[in-house]
Amino acid sequence: MIFLSVIIPIYNVEEYLVQCIDSILAQSSEDIEVILVDDGSTDKSGSICDEYAKNYKNITLVHQCNQGSGLARNAGMELATGQFIWYVDSDDYIADNAIQYIKGNLKEKLDILLFGATSFSDGAEVISRYKRTANLNVVMSGKELIEKSFQANEYITSVCLRVYRKQFLINHSLFFGAEKLYEDEQYSFISLFYADKVKVTDLPLYMRRYRQGSKMVEAREKSEENFLKSYEGYGNAIDKLLSIYVSSTDNLDQKLLLIQTSKYYFSIMSKYIMLNKEEQKKNKALKHQLNGRMYKYKKEMTSKAKIVMYAPVLYKSYKRLKDSLKKY
Repeated sequence: MIFLSVIIPIYNVEEYLVQCIDSILAQSSEDIEVILVDDGSTDKSGSICDEYAKNYKNITLVHQCNQGSGLARNAGMELATGQFIWYVDSDDYIADNAIQYIKGNLKEKLDILLFGATSFSDGAEVISRYKRTANLNVVMSGKELIEKSFQANEYITSVCLRVYRKQFLINHSLFFGAEKLYEDEQYSFISLFYADKVKVTDLPLYMRRYRQGSKMVEAREKSEENFLKSYEGYGNAIDKLLSIYVSSTDNLDQKLLLIQTSKYYFSIMSKYIMLNKEEQKKNKALKHQLNGRMYKYKKEMTSKAKIVMYAPVLYKSYKRLKDSLKKY
């Protein structure tokens, strides 16, 4: 029986792919499978995948036209036979002994195991560590974890820093959308929201690379294209969370949903505010549509969300000042 399926969506990462796959194979055993989903790569990534699939029996390979990492993960999920699922990005890699640690902790029949990471630049310089200060290393519900993470301001989105029980994902029909950016957002929150048993460790089991051209770097760019992608990704997440909100009668559930919805709203609007005047005018209708969806919930929104709704000029001045101070 396969214990863990490691799913790797791949697109034009020939420089990093071998390190990613080797870090998993070095820890693999007969109960670990690796699913490579080549998402229409135009570099040598596809042929690298072919070579691995030919030489390793525990590797399954799919070639598909480019659809984005979310749908590539879904394709891998459909083929997965493991009890648990780990999504690993193809320009990252996993830490030594990560799988051994994961195996030991998943004996508690968790829906989700969450862990830490080390972020590093292309030059191998360590940038930061994903580490929580709150003591969360006990089994709890996903909603408890969300609430505690919000209180400590330590909510972490990345699906790569989690291992999921496959049957849990199936039971709740949890699949990624077609967004090309911010596709983690909805999946990450809703999976935690529905989870009965989760556990957190701060051990850095994942090595996360910051590089030029990656989606993490792209997400920080102040451009109209990035605004539109955030409107799609975060906007879809807003619609999903609000649909759950209106059908819920639980006060805590509604509180958590609106806090996260406010964060999505802030993320979109903060990008809109930083566009130039011409770009803002061009996308003004989208801004009005978004404000229309959120206005009825304005009293429950977070302070940051209220600022970008009611005082966008003030936020823009603050952001420019903050950016300028970084230079000194």
